[in-house]
Amino acid sequence: MKKEILREDLVNDIQHIAKNAGLAILEIYHSSDFEIEFKKDDSPLTKADKTANKIIESGLNQLPENFPILSEENIEIPYSVRKDFDFFWMIDPLDGTKEFIDKNDEFTVNIALIHKNKVVLGVVYVPVSDEMYFGVKNKGAFSVINGKTQKLSPKPFDPNTKNLKVVCSKSHINEETKKLIARLGEPIIIPKGSSLKFIELAKGTAQLYPRVGTIMEWDSAAAQIIVEESGGQILNLKTRKPLLYNKKDLKNPDFWATANVINNKISAVIITKNEATNIQKTIEQLLKVVDEIIVIDAFSTDRTKEICERFGAIVYQKDWIGYAQNKNIGNQLASNDWILSIDADEILSDELINSIKNLTLTDNTVYALDRITSYCGKWIKHGDWYPDWKPRLFNKNQVQWQGNFVHETLAIPDHFQITKITGKVFHHSYKSKEEHTSRLEKYSSLAAQDLYNHGKKASTIKIWISPLFRLFKNLIIKKGILDGRAGFQIAYQEAKAVHLKYKLLRSKK
Repeated sequence: MKKEILREDLVNDIQHIAKNAGLAILEIYHSSDFEIEFKKDDSPLTKADKTANKIIESGLNQLPENFPILSEENIEIPYSVRKDFDFFWMIDPLDGTKEFIDKNDEFTVNIALIHKNKVVLGVVYVPVSDEMYFGVKNKGAFSVINGKTQKLSPKPFDPNTKNLKVVCSKSHINEETKKLIARLGEPIIIPKGSSLKFIELAKGTAQLYPRVGTIMEWDSAAAQIIVEESGGQILNLKTRKPLLYNKKDLKNPDFWATANVINNKISAVIITKNEATNIQKTIEQLLKVVDEIIVIDAFSTDRTKEICERFGAIVYQKDWIGYAQNKNIGNQLASNDWILSIDADEILSDELINSIKNLTLTDNTVYALDRITSYCGKWIKHGDWYPDWKPRLFNKNQVQWQGNFVHETLAIPDHFQITKITGKVFHHSYKSKEEHTSRLEKYSSLAAQDLYNHGKKASTIKIWISPLFRLFKNLIIKKGILDGRAGFQIAYQEAKAVHLKYKLLRSKK
């Protein structure tokens, strides 16, 4: 979503427009003449539909955004034109016309903003009860009732339990939909009209809404973002992917809509390059706790790919474009939202595995693992290397890797909680001093190039003072000296690497 286009108060403007349309609908609702006529598909059209449509289109046209408008009552824009829309409004001025005519109060005003086939803003207004619901991509879903705004965040539910509350159409339920519902264990059926079916999911007063049969895009668009931002989803029944918009026929496929589902399934993601020595034990331990292992392999020349596939991992071979970038590729290829990011030379302890199994994964939380590193056969317990808590278990929809070609970090929002998990990750990193030296030389060269690319420079003082401070901090401040000879060797080699990094940077002109 483009910040320079979507104003902070845009959603307030849309609520105002929806409410104006709702007031006009109510005036006709309480009159004696709806002026009912029928469209080509035999669906009813009333004076209220037409009046609300005029009010909404007029209101949207007065906004500074000047986006195109696609309405149920105005779908004459050729596909050859609208297929190239970047942002556009999709509106249903009176969703639930049959409910309006039947006077059962269950009709709504729906206004959605679509960006490249996906909903990014949606408003659903219920005129009779004066209830407003809205959702904005990555900002949450909310209700406004009696002037009070509240975030919609229903408790997760287990889809395998009995007596789930299943919402369905009052006017359009068919035999195929009934068959879907019949698969559930003694469901409680809640008939609802219009987009209120989706709103029941967002509020948590229903858990499922299965739908087989024609439903148009404007019937679901505004409500979809409200359901999604409240933790739910609306998925194509065949592809299991979210509904997309601005198709040629403007028809939705059959779908399952759900409220916030408990999903503790985890995908492990590993990036590799010639890790045949380490990878088998890493995968064996991961298989005890995760449901899927995704390996992003940078075209290894040893048996890495063969070993990974033999033990059930899914391997994708991709060019190396950086730690953060390759890890994010793996996250997106994973089937599950929860990602356990592990290096090929890291092995989960049984204690850590049990801790993860007993977790109730919570949104807005990142879980940190206690990593301890082996150096030439000795576990290092001081200095820069320990304690070494690594945030590695997270929801990929909320957190991503960021960083340059050399370093990567998780971009964790400020309001997120970081929870430490009991148990250790055993990091079998350096089997010899020579391996440590070789790897540090490689990282020093890459780090120097990255600093150079960002316009950094190194003075003579920095070349010598920085490594000396690194040595002192590692040995004395962080007590690396307590690890004996190994601790001194680590501190010395890392100070040497700092010196090399700035020396290489100084040489670049």
